[in-house]
Amino acid sequence: MNIHLEISYSEGKQRLFEAKRNLLDLVAGEIGRQRRYRQLTSRIEQYEGYARDALSIGDESLATEIAEQIALLAAEQASEAETNRAAAIRQLKKIVRRLESRLLRDRVELQDYLDAEQALEHGEWHELEEKMFAAGIGKRFTSLERIRAEHET
Repeated sequence: MNIHLEISYSEGKQRLFEAKRNLLDLVAGEIGRQRRYRQLTSRIEQYEGYARDALSIGDESLATEIAEQIALLAAEQASEAETNRAAAIRQLKKIVRRLESRLLRDRVELQDYLDAEQALEHGEWHELEEKMFAAGIGKRFTSLERIRAEHET
């Protein structure tokens, strides 16, 4: 058995699993960030209403205190807006797709190898020879060329 193919396939499966887990972590983080951003927006709007109410009753010091709180929330919101993970998510999705493609190719290679090995074990030379010729491996002799080759030896 070709241990290199098996190891490559196993490592590929592990890398794909890790990439998918990282992608899920990023997506979950982005969803949480978006939720936090919306919550901050809602709180800012709520505090702006409080500030308007404070001004309408003439309580300037309360309005100032609320405005300071709004400024803190706005700074936190700006920080959340800067942490956009969308580009990282797109890049990781591309990596996952490439790993899936490579893993499929490795699996097919491994299966082809195992099929050929099984054919050899069962003495199915003709079938293996046909598969090799179809894959462009080896040279197919015509009957006359085979007779000449046998006659020369």
